[in-house]
Amino acid sequence: PWWLLRWLLGPAAAAAVGLVWLASRRRRGSGLRRILSGKTVLVTGASSGLGEALAAAFARQGARLLLAGRDVDKLKATQQRLSEPARHAVVQLDLAASDGELSGDAASRVWAAAGGRLDLLINNAGQSYRGEIVETEMDVHRRLMQVNYFGHVALTTALCRKAIEAGCGLTVVGISSLQGLVSQPYRSAYAASKHAFQAFHDGLRAELSRHEKPGRVYRVLTVSPAYIRTGLSANALTASGAAYAKTDSATASGMTPEAAAEAVLDALESDSSELLLGPWHLRAAPLLRRLAPWLMFKIMAKRASSGGVTK
Repeated sequence: PWWLLRWLLGPAAAAAVGLVWLASRRRRGSGLRRILSGKTVLVTGASSGLGEALAAAFARQGARLLLAGRDVDKLKATQQRLSEPARHAVVQLDLAASDGELSGDAASRVWAAAGGRLDLLINNAGQSYRGEIVETEMDVHRRLMQVNYFGHVALTTALCRKAIEAGCGLTVVGISSLQGLVSQPYRSAYAASKHAFQAFHDGLRAELSRHEKPGRVYRVLTVSPAYIRTGLSANALTASGAAYAKTDSATASGMTPEAAAEAVLDALESDSSELLLGPWHLRAAPLLRRLAPWLMFKIMAKRASSGGVTK
């Protein structure tokens, strides 16, 4: 009977949470940090937040950074805060540009700045959203899909093609979100774009593997954080397309960008394919969504009725 099944799912969900916690514990490998010296790393959205923290973490390990973003002045300020600033470069890049621009001129400028070999691509740039579905303009959905999905697809595809043609390997890191695995109320447009972002990188991981040869390795790591203490919520779009201009309490109490960047380094070092970041109960949400969707739907309905857009 249905009531018995629901009763049995309680212990099963608890066991699943424990398994998720064990599986998400980061393992330290034995070499990535030592071999980062001299590697070229492109970080999109590098002018602030997690992008800047990632750039700083890689720079400390001796990598050469290509700092990409829309605001050149902010990128140059980030560059000056890195160790050995002269070793790094700034590349103007707007993920809201046309697909042709990103896969053509922009990708060529990146490849030239990398000296014909790019070792790591960090797809970090993105924009969030706060709003109710029935009030959200379609243009807001399209803008978020362009910045969070289509822009990354165009640039990543072009750079992967160049790496394959040049006969060199490439590691791609997709900075997604837990909302790319489990949607929540008043974040629909953002969650939808991150679901697409997650699926793209999962497919890319499988397809790149067939190009591997001795000395030519392709890796894809997807990172799904919960809340990180950045300006993501303040820079979010609202249902009308205006700036949200607020920092949510959950964002303000999230992990620091520096801690998240170190976790990404650990995941790369241990050759992980996926990394979930955040408190254990949030990391367990994707598994709960699969094991007991009815329970997850109730939790989200309660959140929608009690929290509002700002929660």
